[in-house]
Amino acid sequence: MQIEVDKKVIQDRLKDFQHMSNLVNPYFEKENIHLSFAGYSKTLSSYINCDNYDIYGLHTLLKDLNFWVEYMGEVVAINQYLYLKYENMFKYYSVFDLSPKNQVKYNEIKQTYERLKIYTKLLRIQYNMFKSCSYNVLKLYNESSRALIYRSSF
Repeated sequence: MQIEVDKKVIQDRLKDFQHMSNLVNPYFEKENIHLSFAGYSKTLSSYINCDNYDIYGLHTLLKDLNFWVEYMGEVVAINQYLYLKYENMFKYYSVFDLSPKNQVKYNEIKQTYERLKIYTKLLRIQYNMFKSCSYNVLKLYNESSRALIYRSSF
């Protein structure tokens, strides 16, 4: 079984995700949460270029992908908290007639709310992508293991 990967799609998603991560990072840092995507590109590169018969490489890649699935799930949960927090503030300010001073605050909250809304979608895409990649690598790993066991029994 060969993994079929559209490299252009993954690279485009990566650029969009990195750009939006940079935009929303200050909101996470206000909550003392530091996002780190070190190794993200390396893991995707390993997935794109994986060798179907390198069991050790597939095992390592599978562990990395499972790590990213878990990490993205946690970031989705934290982002959801921030999103709901800013959504409540946005709705609160939208009820009142705003003075010019409060209008600036309202616009900042609205911008943050919109960015977190977009980031929620991008995070879910990344989360689902890593789950799918992990599943594909697991299938490859199982097939390679069976092939190795079958060959060694003769």
